Amino acid sequence: MNRFTTIILICLASLLSFASNSHKEVVIEGKVLGFSDKSAQIITAIDCNPWSHGSLRHAVKIDSSGNFRTFVNIPFGHNFTIYYDRTYFCQYAEPGDSIYMVIDTNNLKSGANYSGTRGKFNNEYGKAYAKLFNTFFADVPPSGQMNKDEYLEFFKKIHFKNLENISHYADSVGMGDDSRDLLVQSALFSLANSALDHEDETPEKVLSFFNESIFGLDDEDNLKEMMFPTHLKAYLWRLKDVVKPDSIIQMVEAIQSRHPKSLNRDIMLAICLKDMIWDCELPDLNRDLFYNEEIYDLIYRQSDKEEALPEITDAQGSIYEWNNGKAIASEYSNISELLAKEYAGKIVYLDLWATWCGPCLIANQSLSEVANFFKEDDIVFVSVAMRSDFEKWKKHASERPANCKDYFIKNEDDTALIMSGYKMNGFPAFRIIGRDSKIINSNPPRPNSPIIYDTLSEILK
Repeated sequence: MNRFTTIILICLASLLSFASNSHKEVVIEGKVLGFSDKSAQIITAIDCNPWSHGSLRHAVKIDSSGNFRTFVNIPFGHNFTIYYDRTYFCQYAEPGDSIYMVIDTNNLKSGANYSGTRGKFNNEYGKAYAKLFNTFFADVPPSGQMNKDEYLEFFKKIHFKNLENISHYADSVGMGDDSRDLLVQSALFSLANSALDHEDETPEKVLSFFNESIFGLDDEDNLKEMMFPTHLKAYLWRLKDVVKPDSIIQMVEAIQSRHPKSLNRDIMLAICLKDMIWDCELPDLNRDLFYNEEIYDLIYRQSDKEEALPEITDAQGSIYEWNNGKAIASEYSNISELLAKEYAGKIVYLDLWATWCGPCLIANQSLSEVANFFKEDDIVFVSVAMRSDFEKWKKHASERPANCKDYFIKNEDDTALIMSGYKMNGFPAFRIIGRDSKIINSNPPRPNSPIIYDTLSEILK
């Protein structure tokens, strides 16, 4: 996983009661200074609920005066990001908050100015994070196999150096204790994200590193920092290597036996059920297994029910298509309109990806193989590259079979609209579109999953 795609930050006090505050919107309003028709026109607020494949991005068009209004849904107080013009702005909110932010196009890297709920805290934290985030990666632990104790020594040495940098900065600007504490958590789990590829002699030794006390897997306070679930996910993959489960149930039992009933364990269970690769449907778990049963409801509410293709109403740039060995501008600027009109009456397997994304490239290696398997069937494989290198995309497109159709989204604002409309929480993302141009599966198997063939064959019936 690319560490820069996991940026989500901030929290102030103790977590609020999930049950009494769940699903409340945080309203975000603001103004972009120096805004013009040459500026990026779209701003995106990003949800960060680790148990959901739902709508994580809320993209809106900025009006001609530079004003915008959007929202996020958060179940408890934590940090999240606003994305504008290739820049992330980090802030904290609790359910029901209202945030007002001012972004200066001439000074994006310094962070935003905040008012509204928790304005003082967000001004302290947001500016500190913008200033120090890159320093968290100035040094990273060595790659490759290393004894756990030696590796942990390297890790802690770098972490303590980051803490010194935070302390010097915080003292120089008079940061409050709450914003300073969260910045420490951000530094820890940013660095932990650099250790995701750590290897050792045995799976048990690797697991013991990710379960070190410094990471506090059962510490609910860590949920303030939204890189923490990324570390939980890394831990669970190592746990899977140790347990070697024959089923999801065995993995659930392993989590249950090692961790007390808590919101942290709920998130581990959600990651296990929704983000890890299983060649079967979700098991029928008891609802009372969860500390907060609403998370159970959210997990099992994810569905394959039909839904209309999203409206992409403000698309501005060209869509390029690969046609007879050449990249040409499509007559469409709206990807949903393209899918509905060009492939009406067909089953469409939609691949939304990026040329820099490692998991995307792994899945892409199998896409042509799957397409060849179904070359006699009434199904088309549509691959849409975004935020990508144009030349690299053309190379991939040139190697596809006939029933693979490749498109390239060049406009950054259009990419933001597509990611929001198609409820993407990152790359890659896959959808299956039925003959009536409705999405019939919002989370199908990837091309490199062995069950992709059975899934598509069943739909073709």
